[in-house]
Order: sequence, then C-alpha cells, then structure tokens
Amino acid sequence: MKGNADMTERRDLKPLYKSIALHLVIVLVFFTSFDVTKTPTMPVKEVNIIQAKAVNQDKVQERINQLQKQRQDEERRKIQNQKQSERKLQELKNKRLAEQRRINQLKQKAKNEKQKLAKQKQQEEARLAKLKAERQKAQDKKKQEQERLAKLEEDRKKLEQERKKAEQQLAQVAKQKAAEEARRKAEEQKRKEIEQQLARLERQKKAEQERIAEQQRQAAEKARQQQLIAKANAEKAKYVTLIKQQIESNWLRPISTDEQLSCTIMVRLLPSGEVALAKITQSSGDAAFDDSALRAVYKSAPLPIPEDQIAFQQFRELILPFQPEA
Repeated sequence: MKGNADMTERRDLKPLYKSIALHLVIVLVFFTSFDVTKTPTMPVKEVNIIQAKAVNQDKVQERINQLQKQRQDEERRKIQNQKQSERKLQELKNKRLAEQRRINQLKQKAKNEKQKLAKQKQQEEARLAKLKAERQKAQDKKKQEQERLAKLEEDRKKLEQERKKAEQQLAQVAKQKAAEEARRKAEEQKRKEIEQQLARLERQKKAEQERIAEQQRQAAEKARQQQLIAKANAEKAKYVTLIKQQIESNWLRPISTDEQLSCTIMVRLLPSGEVALAKITQSSGDAAFDDSALRAVYKSAPLPIPEDQIAFQQFRELILPFQPEA
C-alpha cells in the first residue's frame, strides 16, 4: 500500500516538475538574450515569469502537503479498520463459545430425555408383558370352558343314546301293550325325564356359549381399548416432548434468575398448532421467569401436533411443566 501511494505521488508531481523545468528554460533563454547595456523594453513580462515560478512552487508544496495529509488519513483508516476487524473477530469468538455452551446444554438435555424415554419404554414393555400374561390366562380359561362344553356334549350324546334306547324299548313295549302297560308308563316317564334333562342341558349349553362369547367380546374390546390408550399415550408423550423442546429452544433466561425455578403453563392450541391462549397456572414466584416462559410459548408457535384430528383432541388444552434446567 505504501509503495502504491509513493508511485501515485510521483505520478502526480511529474507534471509539476515538467512545468518548473519549462519555466526555468524560458527564464534562461530570456536572460541569455537580454542585453544588459540596453534598457529593457518589457519589464512586465519578467515580473510575470518570476511570479509564475513562485506560484508553481506554492502549488507544488500545497500538492505535497495534500498528499502527505492523504497518506496520514489512509494510515488512520487502516488502523481504525484493523481495530474494527479485531473487535469483530473477538465478538465472533465470544458468540462461538456461547453457541458451543448452548449446544452442550442441549446435548445433555437430549441425553436426559433419551434416558427418560428408555425408562418409559421399559415400563410400557412390562405393562404389555402383563397384558400378555392376562391374555394367556384368558385363553387357558377359554380352553377349560371348551373342555367343559365338550364334556357336556359327550353327556348329551350319552343321554341321546339312552333316549333312543328307551324309544326302542317303548316300541317293544307297545307290541306288548296289554301285558306291559305298567312298564310302558314307567319308560314313558323315564323318557320325559330324559327329554327334560336334554332340554335343560341344551339351555345350559346355550347359556354357557353366550356367556363365553360375551366374555370373549369383552376381553377383545378391553384389549383393543388398552392398545388404543397405550398408542394414544405414547403419541401424546412424543408430541409433548417435541412441544417442550421447541418451547425451551426459544426460551431466553432472564438475568439474575435462579436455575432451579419452574412453573406450570396451561396452553390452549388451535388445529393449526397456533397458540390460542397461554397462562401460568402455577407460578415460579419470579414474575420475570414466568413472563419469559409465556413469551417462549408464543414465540414457538406453531407447535408440533398430530395431523389426525381425533388425536388432536388431547392437545386442545395442555398442562405443561416448565423447568428448563431439569
């Protein structure tokens, strides 16, 4: 930069040097052709040449002063730019350190959340194992009922065989009606009793089948409801976690607030995820902390919610514990 300034300065002075040399030549010619024995006929021109020389020298000095001032101004600008660059570099370093700290905090929070989800998964697996055991127990009970019904069916078949045998006996008795009237009546009575028993067994079988069918229907409905509840709870837990993470990522801690502060926020959502209303239901005791939490909620809109409108019904009004450092 300095070498370029010197070259520029020399290019700017070159025309002045040429002008000065030209005037010196003119003066030299004038004095060599001037006869000192004669009275000069044009004294005014000589004065003008001397004055021009003086004026040109002043201009040269003025130009030199201007160039020196420009060089000094340039040096000052360079120093100011260098200081400004150093200040910006320091600011960037400070921002990078702050961002690294924030990333480390988010990583730790994600790790804690992962552990929490793992624990919830373990609890859910234990609950599903319990449901499986109950389902197996119900199947065993169903098998026992089927075995009991099979035994009832076997008894019915035996009674049916006995009924047929009795009818055969009655047919034989009919041929001997006169001699065997008393016996016929006894057999008839026995047949009626057998039919009553069969009818009773049939009614019992039908009632038992209806009872088993109702138990099976209730068990299936209960299992379906439990699966739906488990799925809905898992879906809700996932979106609640996403909502909390989005709110906490938009939260700015107020100056001089306790890191252990927490509050509870009621959030009312629209189907689009926009926040219709947010208010503190349990204060932290610090108004600045509560206000910062509400600002983070509104700033995070639209919040992540399920696309299914039926699932969204659980998100119309949420109660969210807010404890960023937990």
